[in-house]
Amino acid sequence: MFLLIGFAAYPLSDAVRMLLRRSDTRRPSSVCWAARSVSALGPATVLGGVACVEWVLATGAQRPPSVIVVGQPLQWLVVHILSATVLFAVAVLALTWWRNRNRIDAISRAQLAILLLTGCALLPWALHWQLLG
Repeated sequence: MFLLIGFAAYPLSDAVRMLLRRSDTRRPSSVCWAARSVSALGPATVLGGVACVEWVLATGAQRPPSVIVVGQPLQWLVVHILSATVLFAVAVLALTWWRNRNRIDAISRAQLAILLLTGCALLPWALHWQLLG
């Protein structure tokens, strides 16, 4: 639940800023790209991982959810790819934020900090569910 709230904080706070007509954000496009990637793919990873585990628990692992590829269901492999992509985007976000730290305003720093911390919290979650191995 914490991961979903953390990933949703970035787009929701941007929506609030747009509604309040405070669109004078100072963020380079590379930071925006990485932040949007993390905030979009992060919840998909978490929900996809939970859905795969729930499917196995609900069916008692009697029937696979779909096609088996490399010994694993296709959905599980997609979640593997999503988790690696999110963690790569988190690394890119941290790097681009560091490179452009003087060009980012205070509110955007807070948004990016929440998103970066949530992305870092995804790492132990992904390791626990063996999504990176």
